[in-house]
Amino acid sequence: MPNEEFPTKKNFDLTFFAKLLISVAIVLLVYGFYLDAGNSTHLIDAETSSKESGKQEEVITVVDIYHWDESVGEMDIDEGPIDESGGNNTGSGKTNSTTKSSGSGKSGNTTKSNGGSKSNSGSSTKPSSSTKPSSSTKPSSSPSTSPKPSTSPSPSSSPTPATPTLEQTNNNLRNQIQNTYGVTVKYGLETAGYSVGGMSTNPITDASRANANLVRLNNAMSLYPNDFFREIKNGGIPLTIYLIESFSIQGVTGVTDSSYSYANISIAVAYPFDDTFHHENYHYIERYMFKRGISFSSWSGYNPSGFEYTTAGGRLMRDESFARTGAQNAYFVNDYAQVSADEDRASTFEYMMHSNKASCLNSGQPIWRKASVMSSSIDSVMNSVSPHTQEYWERHL
Repeated sequence: MPNEEFPTKKNFDLTFFAKLLISVAIVLLVYGFYLDAGNSTHLIDAETSSKESGKQEEVITVVDIYHWDESVGEMDIDEGPIDESGGNNTGSGKTNSTTKSSGSGKSGNTTKSNGGSKSNSGSSTKPSSSTKPSSSTKPSSSPSTSPKPSTSPSPSSSPTPATPTLEQTNNNLRNQIQNTYGVTVKYGLETAGYSVGGMSTNPITDASRANANLVRLNNAMSLYPNDFFREIKNGGIPLTIYLIESFSIQGVTGVTDSSYSYANISIAVAYPFDDTFHHENYHYIERYMFKRGISFSSWSGYNPSGFEYTTAGGRLMRDESFARTGAQNAYFVNDYAQVSADEDRASTFEYMMHSNKASCLNSGQPIWRKASVMSSSIDSVMNSVSPHTQEYWERHL
């Protein structure tokens, strides 16, 4: 007769397996809850998240599309002569960003070449060794049969150094820009099929036009401190620049597609180059500043009381646009600056980079205050920028 104080083996086995099944069920419930929580959708406020340097692992992509300013009448754009040496375009006569292109495909004044016919000394061809006296002919021992001294080839018979094609010149210039600034540049057929911001693009198909705008790009980037672009790249945001003819939507001059891990700037060369580049480049700079913790949390205090940007439901204040009124005490450089705080700063940066000072940047004026805050923020973040050195964008402040 079995001892009643101890369970039978059968009862013991059932109890053991019951406990095991209960334990497995609990583990599965906990794991299922974890998966459900991980798959929940979280809405991310790009403006808030981008200001927090501790959330750099979040990939927040922002596409800034720059439309040509519609605030004034049409006029022809003259970007001036191009410095073929690759230096600053000091005689560009840069037009004010409030001018409007008379056509999305205007190209007549931007097709200058930087001298594709120049010879490249590095690719010159050495004279063939066949022009040397033959070493197989041994002088005869008889004086009367001694060979005559060999004469050197005449200068007229020397091979002419190869002249690089314009396409080769363009590629060399592109490589120079990439090596100098640590960026990637694409143009011509390399951009075929490229789309961004919901728009398709049209590539530059003329080598002379590509050359003129590669020179402009080099000139524009040379206005920034040494290692400026490379510092942002090393900080985790590499830059690719697309030079295209135009976007599929007329009036769009540039697009910056960026996150905390990459940035693509697209420039439509059918419009004035410098304004678009510096506008889009500021979006790139600001993306890096956001990553480093800059917030511009007090920015609204530099606007008129009660003002809201148009993307937030506000109305356009035309009388506060410097481009329309010319009033130095205006709060915005142009209409487009009233779209959002980001576009306000990028549009203001255009004016800071102009060759000629606008009166709205006079000391103490509302736009001057905005520009000063932006300049101080760049100083505080960029190691390649010194607070004791007047950078190009600080000349008018």
